Order: sequence, then C-alpha cells, then structure tokens
Amino acid sequence: MRATGGSTSPPCSSPPPPRASSSPPPAHHRLRFRADVATKESLLHVANVLAILGTVALALAMGSVVYVIASVLYTGGVVRVSAAAVVTLTALLWFALPFTALASGEPVARSRR
Repeated sequence: MRATGGSTSPPCSSPPPPRASSSPPPAHHRLRFRADVATKESLLHVANVLAILGTVALALAMGSVVYVIASVLYTGGVVRVSAAAVVTLTALLWFALPFTALASGEPVARSRR
C-alpha cells in the first residue's frame, strides 16, 4: 500500500454546459438595453417566455433523471410511478400554484421606482 501523504486531489470534472433557454435573456438584454420603453417591454416578455421554457425543461430533466435512476434500482411499475410523481409534483408546485394564485386575483407585487 502506497502512502499518499494526506493529499487528495479533487475529482476531475468539467463544468456543466450552458442551458440554451437561460443564455438568451442576458445576451438579448445586452443588445437591446438602451432602446426605448416599448422595446424593454418586449425584452421582458421574451425573457419571461424563455425562463418559463427553461423551467419546463428543468422539470422534464428532473423526471428523466428519476426515471433513469429508478430503472437501475427497481423494476416494474415503480419506475414509471416515481418519475411521474416527480413530474406531477413539480408541475403542481412550479406551475399550477402560481397560475391558481394569478387566476384568483391575488395582488401582484410591484417594484418601487
């Protein structure tokens, strides 16, 4: 057995790839920031849509990861049920809850200027 001298090197890992849906808002903002107010409204709309699409992609990725891990650990219907449960719970908490609050007329917080 060889002595390492107490030094351990961290595992080599590469940084995660950038998510396509979260990269455009900053780039779009940089290119169009100095424009008029109508353009800023458009900028906010595009950034909002892309953020929602990125969140949907993240929820699907989480369900897919649970499916892959569960398929290694378990057999049968447990795999599909566990992945479906994660996607359903995520959809309820991330999307249904905010839309329910919006539909009920809950006041939206406005920023002070």
